[in-house]
Amino acid sequence: MTPAEMIARMHDIHLPETSVVTEVADGWAVGPIAAAAGAVVLLLLARVRRRRTWRRQARAELVAIRRLARAGDTGRALRRLSVLTRRIVMRDESRAAPLTGEPWLRRLDARFDTDRFTAGEGRALASAPYQPNPQMADATLEELLRIIDAGLDRRRRR
Repeated sequence: MTPAEMIARMHDIHLPETSVVTEVADGWAVGPIAAAAGAVVLLLLARVRRRRTWRRQARAELVAIRRLARAGDTGRALRRLSVLTRRIVMRDESRAAPLTGEPWLRRLDARFDTDRFTAGEGRALASAPYQPNPQMADATLEELLRIIDAGLDRRRRR
C-alpha cells in the first residue's frame, strides 16, 4: 500500500456526542472548588472576629473599671486595671509575663506609646496589686483609662 492509499483510507476522529452524564461530570469540579473557597473565607472571617473579640472584652472591662472608680472603689479599680494591662501586653508578648517594677512600666510605656507609666501616675500599676488599699485621684485614673483605651487599637512595638 502506498502512502497516498493509506491517507485516502484515513477517517476523521469522531468525538462521542455529549450526554447528560458528561455534562453533570463537568460540573462536579465546581463543587469542591466552591467548598474550598468557602472554607477559606469562613476561616478568615473567624480570624478577624477573634482579633476584634479581645478588644471588645478589654473595653467592657474598662467600662467596669470606670464604674468601680465612680462608685469610690479606687483600690479595686486599680487592681483590676493592673490585671487588664498585664493581659493586654501578654496577648502581644508572652515574654512580658515575669516583668515587674521598672521593666514592666517601660513595657507598658512601649505598648501604649506614652511615658505616663514610668514618669507619671501610671507608676501605681506596678505596686497597686500588692497594696491593701491603693489610692489615686479620679482624674488621674480616668486619664490612665483613656490612655489604655486608645492603646487597644495600636499594634505592639518591639
